[in-house]
Amino acid sequence: MNVSDLFRFSNSSDDRYGFSAELFNEASSVLSQYLSIPTINPPGNEKPGAEYLIETFERFGMSAEYYETAPGRGAAICRMEGTDSSLKPVVLTNHIDVVPADESEWDVPPFSGEVIDGHIWGRGALDMKCMAVMQMMAMLVAHYRKDELRRGVVFLALPDEELNGWNGAHIVAENFFDEIRPGVIINEGGYGVKDMLFPGVIFLNEVGQKSGMKIRLTAKGDAGHGNAPPPNTAVTRLVSVLDRISRKKYPLTFEPAVKESFRLIGTKKKFPESFILKHAAHPLMRPIINKELIKDKNMKALTRNTISITVMHAGEATNVIPGRADALLDVRVLPQFHPDDILQEIREMASSEDVDVDVVLPPIPSSVTPYDSPLYRLMENVLKEEVPDAQVAPFINVGGTDSKHFRLRGIPCYGIIPVIITSEDLSTIHGKNEKISIDNLSRGIRVMYRMLLELANADGF
Repeated sequence: MNVSDLFRFSNSSDDRYGFSAELFNEASSVLSQYLSIPTINPPGNEKPGAEYLIETFERFGMSAEYYETAPGRGAAICRMEGTDSSLKPVVLTNHIDVVPADESEWDVPPFSGEVIDGHIWGRGALDMKCMAVMQMMAMLVAHYRKDELRRGVVFLALPDEELNGWNGAHIVAENFFDEIRPGVIINEGGYGVKDMLFPGVIFLNEVGQKSGMKIRLTAKGDAGHGNAPPPNTAVTRLVSVLDRISRKKYPLTFEPAVKESFRLIGTKKKFPESFILKHAAHPLMRPIINKELIKDKNMKALTRNTISITVMHAGEATNVIPGRADALLDVRVLPQFHPDDILQEIREMASSEDVDVDVVLPPIPSSVTPYDSPLYRLMENVLKEEVPDAQVAPFINVGGTDSKHFRLRGIPCYGIIPVIITSEDLSTIHGKNEKISIDNLSRGIRVMYRMLLELANADGF
């Protein structure tokens, strides 16, 4: 089978879109090889991964280019022209870098890309090298089938997402934005999850995320011998402030998108859960919701601003009072709030003990992409076409993705990797034994192809 036949409509295929088994086999091989490239961040070293994606596009007959964002780091970009150059393109985004993996904990080497029992193993299989292959294959199919696309389509594989994108998406948004000219961005964020929130499948489409910032607290004082401690030391003053921070209770807050998610989940539940979830934001439900959400740390994070104390350092010897004590805070703020307000609260708590507060990683103000919109409904329809009984709900991410750099510029960004995973699969993301089934990879290609066609011919953006 030659390259063009690989991507064209196959009359003999059982697949509803005429995709051949050979195409899915080729996609599996591409992902397997991509996973074998250790683009671990830190330090990153994403260039070999970007070059592999470029070489693969070129092997299949499409041109692609490399855009350097930092030494040894850069993006892979492939473009398809639309019939109307005045329309802004659809941008299919993914990230090249992956988190580290401890090989001793894995059953299969994490950078082997081995295919075993219908699964492709490797760090990044779900987060999110799979998405790059889905987007690539969708573009190649549209290219070889000569599908009419009013809008152009841009494939954009980025470095440094795992460390907030300052050497990746941020650079592209700052320096390359006008050249890409995105009309809408499709990125990671949510998945289709099975039997986790209710019996069945719900696709969580990320429309926003918490704004994150990293804060350093520093207390200074006189150093001395441990046998004669003064009333207050750097350590005791820092601990006092950290105690106040740990006791800070932020109020239950329902973002409109979270409220809608709960309502949609409630439609799949039985009474009384259905009633509680459908009316979760009502003041009369607050005591019940407060009690139940406390049991689940993820639900609690979804409905509150949070401050986590993640790093502490002071002293080297037990008989020496240190003259300095430091702590790092991971602060996550819901889109309805401004990070500066939370920062001011931290400064006020620290001022009573004369503890310095410094912003190590500044926040990016967050916004929410409209989910009651034609674009969102278009994506919802494609997902339900693939899985008719599935629910589709907007999702506020308590973590972060590269979308924050583009939402800052007013670009609508939607986040969904169109696969169906279980709680066991979810635990492998940033964990051990990460893998993706070939069936899921195939499903993702089908969905991404349909989304590409629909979005590239849509109006209103």
